[in-house]
Formats: sequence, structure tokens, C-alpha cells
Amino acid sequence: MRHQQFAIRPIFPYADVLEDDKEVADVTLDDVLKVDWNWPCFDEWYDSRTGKKSRKEKNESIQKSKFVPFKVVYLQNSKDFYTTFVELSSHSLIKILRSVLLDDKEILNDAPRIEALIPLSETVTEDGASDLEVERIHLNHLIRFLEQEYNQTTKTRKRMLEQRVISYDILSLTALHSKTIVHSRCDMSGQQIGGIISSTDERVEFVNNEYKRVFNIKIKVIDCDGKGFKRCFVTRKIECFKGEVGFSDLPVVPFKFSKTNAFLENAIIENGKRFFDLALGSIFMNYEGPLLR
Repeated sequence: MRHQQFAIRPIFPYADVLEDDKEVADVTLDDVLKVDWNWPCFDEWYDSRTGKKSRKEKNESIQKSKFVPFKVVYLQNSKDFYTTFVELSSHSLIKILRSVLLDDKEILNDAPRIEALIPLSETVTEDGASDLEVERIHLNHLIRFLEQEYNQTTKTRKRMLEQRVISYDILSLTALHSKTIVHSRCDMSGQQIGGIISSTDERVEFVNNEYKRVFNIKIKVIDCDGKGFKRCFVTRKIECFKGEVGFSDLPVVPFKFSKTNAFLENAIIENGKRFFDLALGSIFMNYEGPLLR
């Protein structure tokens, strides 16, 4: 994916810098407004004993701008894997991404820290910028970062999807994100139930006397309380695991990547037929939504 580079005029109003802070503005004009500006990067890691994060700058010698549109943070998950975040400072970028990341609550914060996902790199384009030159420059920097960051990750993701396997560190880069149709096992009946992912987040939780990364998935389902059907949410957890596993071995399985999706689809259709046979003429006929149950 190629993107047009924009010419930079020597002087123009800079929306994200205080006008009375000439030093900051001068540094920004000399640095951030360059087409080949290098964004600051940080290594970040958890202390397994305290659960707290530490950080160290990776490229201290590159530039010392007092204002930057965004920073890149590599959160070390294990020896070989990390999660990439973008910490936004530019009001222009925040405004653009709020129009794209409609389901991400983090983007609503004043200084959001968002995970740099594959879907983000596929969604963010120069078309999202206005005619303000500074806005286009900031967005162009972000696009350059996303293209560089995910050149290899995109290939790995494609291979995993073809083989229907997944590693923990790219769970959210594949199909476990909001609005995905999934199925999981009911805690009470042991039967497979279906639903739609409402939201996901990753936390560090204290499990078996140590801090572990846990991927939490909130799923919207239609469930029965013994009296009738109701809409509700269930939460499933995926603890950090090593290597690659099949999608069907996960506690929450994206329907389109399940090895038994044909069997499940037939079972769901039959259950749906029985549901309407039993509910004919009752209030259940007013139900609107997926029959994945």
C-alpha cells in the first residue's frame, strides 16, 4: 500500500502546539514536520513479582522533541513476543481515530493508548484527514509506522488463518474482536452456545501465585434462566499460552475458523427450526437476532 507524501511549507499555524511556546514550535518544525520523522519508541515490561510496568526509551539519540504526535510502546509479553501500543498526543490524530474506532472506549480518553492492531492498519487511510496540512502530516506518520510495523506480522497472520491456528500474542489481530460471531461452552449445560463479541481487553491478573496476562472476552448471548429467554452477557477468559494452538482448542472459537463449523451450522439450523416450532404463536416470535444458540 503506497501513500502520497505531502510537501511541507516552512511556516504555517500549528494547531497542536501552544503559540506562546516558541521553543516547542521550533523543535516541532525542525523535526516532527519532516517527512522522514522518526517516532519515539519505548520498551515496556511487567515485573512478575509486583505486576507493575517499567519503561525504557529505545531510540534516545534520534530526537528530543518536546511535542510529538504519538509514541510507540512495545510491551514485552515474553522472550519472543510483545504487544504494540500507540500513545496519542496529537488532537488531530485523536479526532480521526475516534471516527474509525467506534467500539474502542480507550480512544475516548484525553490521552488515549490504543493497541496497534492489523484492523487499524487496514482502516486508517489518508482520506480520513482534512485539508489542514498538519493533520495530514501527523496521519502520514502514523500510516508509515503501521506499514513498517506490520509488514511481517501481516504475513504471519495470513499463514495462521490459512492453517486455522493462533498464538496468544495475536489473538486480537485475527478474529477475536468486537462484532465477531463466536461459540463457547455453557458453564451449566456443557453445550455449545453462540453469541457476538461485545468487547475485549487484556489484563494482568494474579493466577496461581503469579501475575499472568489474561485476554477477557465479553460476549452477548441469548440465554435461558429456567423461565424464559433473555439477553445477557457472559465473560470468557483466555490465559496466556505458549506457541500456537488450533482455533477449535480455544475457550472461545470464531465460528468461521472452527473445524466443526459445518456440523455446528447444521445443528444450529435444526435448533432454530425447533425453536420456532415451539414458539409459534408466542411472544418468542417477536425475537430479533441471530439464531446461534
